[in-house]
Amino acid sequence: MNQNIGIIVGDYLAGEVIKLKVGSSESFDDAELEQDLHGKLNPLSDKDLVVGLNGSFDALATFFWKNLNEHPEDKDFFTLRLLHKLLPAEKVEQCLAMLLIEAKKAYRPRWENVSDYLQLIYPQDEPSSLSTSTGTKSCIRLFALLGLMGTPQDVFKFIDQDICDDKLPMERDSIKQFYTNPKLQNFYEWQRRVNVPCFEYNKHQIFEEQAILPFIKGSRNQYDDQYDNADRQKTQNHLTERGGYGEVSYVEIHEECHNFHDNPISLRTPTGPFALKRLIRLGGRMTEIEFKKEAGMLEKFNGSVHHNIVSVASTYKHGKDYFLLFPWADWDLAKYCASKDPIPTMDPPKVRWLAKQCFNLVEAIHQVHDPPDPDRLQPTDKLYGRHGDIKAENILIFESKDGEPEFILADFGLGALHHDHSKSEVPNHKIQTTPGLKPPESIMEGAVITRSFDVWSLGCLFLDLLTWLLGGWQQVQVFQRSRMSPYIDGQESDIYFDMVTTETEKTVKTGCIVKKKVTEWFGGLHSHKHCTQFVHDFLDMIEEQMLIVETTERKRSRTKALLERLKTFNDGCKNEAYCVNAVPRPALSERGTPIIAEAQLSLQASIALRKSGRKLTSLHGHTEKAEQAREQDENHPQNS
Repeated sequence: MNQNIGIIVGDYLAGEVIKLKVGSSESFDDAELEQDLHGKLNPLSDKDLVVGLNGSFDALATFFWKNLNEHPEDKDFFTLRLLHKLLPAEKVEQCLAMLLIEAKKAYRPRWENVSDYLQLIYPQDEPSSLSTSTGTKSCIRLFALLGLMGTPQDVFKFIDQDICDDKLPMERDSIKQFYTNPKLQNFYEWQRRVNVPCFEYNKHQIFEEQAILPFIKGSRNQYDDQYDNADRQKTQNHLTERGGYGEVSYVEIHEECHNFHDNPISLRTPTGPFALKRLIRLGGRMTEIEFKKEAGMLEKFNGSVHHNIVSVASTYKHGKDYFLLFPWADWDLAKYCASKDPIPTMDPPKVRWLAKQCFNLVEAIHQVHDPPDPDRLQPTDKLYGRHGDIKAENILIFESKDGEPEFILADFGLGALHHDHSKSEVPNHKIQTTPGLKPPESIMEGAVITRSFDVWSLGCLFLDLLTWLLGGWQQVQVFQRSRMSPYIDGQESDIYFDMVTTETEKTVKTGCIVKKKVTEWFGGLHSHKHCTQFVHDFLDMIEEQMLIVETTERKRSRTKALLERLKTFNDGCKNEAYCVNAVPRPALSERGTPIIAEAQLSLQASIALRKSGRKLTSLHGHTEKAEQAREQDENHPQNS
């Protein structure tokens, strides 16, 4: 069997906890499950039906407690199918006969025959692998709940009051007719243990706050601060990373409680494990608004749109919190380069792989920027997207069927959708950004955030990737440290641009440049002893088409133009010499003064600068007026 999902169960005979793996990426095999369950679980037997001297049913309660699926937060639970496997009909009948005798000591049941109750507790039709109920009326969950409580004889009272599984969970007032505290409280809390919901693919669900979700214990911690050993085992299930807008945890889901395995094409790991993203509460309705925005982006752009875009498995609201479920990736691009492959080999397979992955990534972003939408009749209804947070941490690494690492675009938390008449032009003060990779227009007066925002961020990412290819992860860190300088708020930042002042006709104006350390780094890579023609061409594209402070004279390229260049790189890589033959350019002592884009700081940026007390560096050189390119449909420019 495929060993992806673990059900933790009690081995009653051995008196210890064992782990039984029952995962499968294929269709659910009843015979196989039957063999596993009856081979390692212990269905209800005579020893569990022993009545204590004081009329207690401790043995039966122990049986139920030992066979619960272990939950990471001690909210152990039963699935419906597991109950059917644990409770053979003949033993349930024997148990009911014994319980009926005990119940009659204090209560007169409606029916005299055990068989009348048996057909309700153990219906003939078993649930499917995803069912939360059987087709007919059932009390099997209720029976298990009362067994956990040590009061299984009360099942007759509930059935006689027409209370079966479909009435769970019950409110406190309804339980009061049967119990007082502490049993009332136990029933109220424990009823969720036998009534767990199931996740459904590509569907938004709402769960009550008390609901126990079908997570099971995992044992891996991929997110170590030192990136030192991604495969080591740790007995921890919810492994959490907190970002600026969400918290991501590693989770495993009981296989009987989701139908993701029916969608192996869209979901790369349909049997799990999964990444669970909880949106951090922002106050008021902001969390709901942010959730709907990200969920809308993921609904529009996913693996069915492009192979290199992550698909969301499910979304849900649990109590007041919003969650998104994704396939789990062992690596993001930053951790992959830092830990999995910190010193890459400069050989043809590696270079061809990198060229291919960069092409696929830009192609995926192009689908977001200009999605094909043949079903929409009116051009004004067409939706355009912007990712808004492209960085190495948001590029996941999954293995293809051939075992090749693939770049998968993820985390649309800062993304947005816009109609044709507005494209993605949004005032910059309304945009949240990841600081290090944000473009210059994010702090310019009157500027808007467009799809070229992603192009700048992508250029920063590609420059880091080429640094890694030539010098390994250590050089990426050296480059990051070299860029550190005071930002407008006075804090040290590794951002790729800088604001300066320049004097023109006795007037001091503010302007923006690509950081000098960045332009110098381009020169250093071109002169690197291992630099190839592929790397030269790639660096030229980044410097000349991507890391551009847009002016009246110079504009950033859009993704369509970048794809054309990247295709030539991929074609060139068929020639081994283009990939790996070192042809370094002579080192330049000075790369010249960068072009200064004249622009006023936005109000927010001006306030931050004034509060910090920082003085902008004065720079003399060629100036051009900052001006953003007008957005247009790259695929259909006539509609612009």
